Amino acid sequence: MYRITGLFLILSLILIQHFGCKRSTSPPNPNMPPNTTLSNLPVPNDTLFPLVQITWDGGDDDGYIVGCEYRYFTEHLYKGDTAFFDWVRTEKQIIDIIFESSDVLNRQHLFVRAIDNDGAVDPTPAELVIYTPQTVLPVSTILFPQDGNEFFYLENTTDWWEGVQLIYSAYDEDGEVVEYGWSIDNHDWTWTQDTALFITPDMFEPPLEGLHTIRVTAKDNTNLFDPQGEEITIRLVKPQWTNNVLLIDETDEQAFPVTVKDSDAKVDSVFNAIFQPDTSWDVLNDGMPPKSVLGRYKLIVWMADNPTSLGPHLLPQYADILKDYLNVGGNLIVSGWGVIKSFAYDENFPKTFTEGSFMRDYLHINIADESPFFPGDFTGAVGVNGFSNVTVDGERIWSFPYVKKLSSVTVVKELGGFTEPIFIYTGENPNYVGETCGIRYFGTDFNVIVLGFPIYFLKDADRQQLAQELLQGIQYE
Repeated sequence: MYRITGLFLILSLILIQHFGCKRSTSPPNPNMPPNTTLSNLPVPNDTLFPLVQITWDGGDDDGYIVGCEYRYFTEHLYKGDTAFFDWVRTEKQIIDIIFESSDVLNRQHLFVRAIDNDGAVDPTPAELVIYTPQTVLPVSTILFPQDGNEFFYLENTTDWWEGVQLIYSAYDEDGEVVEYGWSIDNHDWTWTQDTALFITPDMFEPPLEGLHTIRVTAKDNTNLFDPQGEEITIRLVKPQWTNNVLLIDETDEQAFPVTVKDSDAKVDSVFNAIFQPDTSWDVLNDGMPPKSVLGRYKLIVWMADNPTSLGPHLLPQYADILKDYLNVGGNLIVSGWGVIKSFAYDENFPKTFTEGSFMRDYLHINIADESPFFPGDFTGAVGVNGFSNVTVDGERIWSFPYVKKLSSVTVVKELGGFTEPIFIYTGENPNYVGETCGIRYFGTDFNVIVLGFPIYFLKDADRQQLAQELLQGIQYE
């Protein structure tokens, strides 16, 4: 009897353990949707700038809030039409919304609905109505280059030629410009916060030689774009270097000392005889040669041998063109009377030229000075580093203030890097005697020689010898 009872108990325990005790339960409660509230700012029906900050909150009795969705539609009160926009999801609790505001006055209907952890949305979104005025579109401007400019180009960038520089700006009357866009040859827009860049060869549509378009636009803080932007056309020219010497003459014989009656034809004949250029160009009459002309010549000899009593020389006006020429491998000789002073005509000398200036970066003159206008004392220069001495022909300049000596001669007080003296000042003024008045720069891409005195007023034999030594010494081949 006890054995049967024990066996029955064991079987009962096994059955209970296997099947367990099950009780009937009620089905789970359905998920309750969340609710949404907006802060009391902005105030309903207020008129605001189209960039509006909205703060929302949400609650969920059976879960938690994971984000919200918002949308709005815009009534154009003057146009009489309406613009609708889709729902946008965000996890941010403070939302910056840029309302479409193309009409003179716009009524904005905003809806915000919270989302809970089960994906349910508030079936009765929070609402807000505000008004926004019309926003003014930004206006874009290309500062450099100008429409129609020509530029030399190379197939690849170098230390000196980084490409074609592009500088632009934009203005927004009622807001703030937040981004700029640029496009080359109708390629896709590139967006940036920078306002300057170099356009490298790979950015242009081939062929590189010829015309290319540059466009810029801008976007403001209401997400409005300049619909017009600005567009210019430039021409790229490849230097050919088929000829040797181009002589550019800007000597103004009308500004010669009163005792010097030499004509333009005579001065031209002297320069042509001593330099024997492939081509001579009168910049006073014909302006600056185009890039298509400059790019044929390995060397430019720039002569400006009159004093600057009637005004500064023209060379500073063409510095950007000469930069472009030198950057792609051209070479330059500058000789003149007051040419360096023309770069700071109304300033006192000695003058320190800043980094980034044509004088410092290309002519490699850091600090320059100029001998007094009166009395004249420069009698010539001692040649160094392979150059011969030169002497002033006093018979050509015997009137006041020169008295057979030159005045207003440039000396270089501090030379730039990789630059050496080639002429040393000779005269009577102890403040200038022994100073450098001629320099030579050898660079990785171009070479430059600068003389602080006019060649034309040297003795005939000296200027002939000097011209030959200049052409040899600049090593432009």
